Amino acid sequence: IFNIGLIFTGILMLVWQEFFMKEFRVLERRGLITLRIFQVFRWGFVITSIFLALVGIVRFGIGPLFNIIHDVSATGMGVILGLMMLFMPRLNPHYMRAFYYISWVILGGLIFSAVIKVLGYVNLTGLEMAGFTLASLWLLLFFRNTKLLLQRVAPELQV
Repeated sequence: IFNIGLIFTGILMLVWQEFFMKEFRVLERRGLITLRIFQVFRWGFVITSIFLALVGIVRFGIGPLFNIIHDVSATGMGVILGLMMLFMPRLNPHYMRAFYYISWVILGGLIFSAVIKVLGYVNLTGLEMAGFTLASLWLLLFFRNTKLLLQRVAPELQV
């Protein structure tokens, strides 16, 4: 069931990023982000969505090739989101300061989860569940803070 959830979430995220990028387009038109930053977010979300679905599709433990695909997908997804969290003040300095701090705390949680996996305190599924939960939390906060930013800079666009 967990893998089905990952596949479904990856597909949803891929579809939703298209709608979410409309809000980012407004930020770009208002001069708050550059076209390059817009593309970083768009491709970051597209690749993360594909990796998320691949983690669910390609089960770990079937064979060496499948293990590599699974691990590259999971690690790639974590690295992309981790870099977005780490460099968020540089990518978009217009969010509330508390969002950056929360992003770094969540990134710390992701790193902590990876460390306790390496030390043998949790298995791969435990790491994936912790990573999925923390990444989902950050994405929800990210989308919400983008809406709040949009309300501040373009109140006439709000319904």
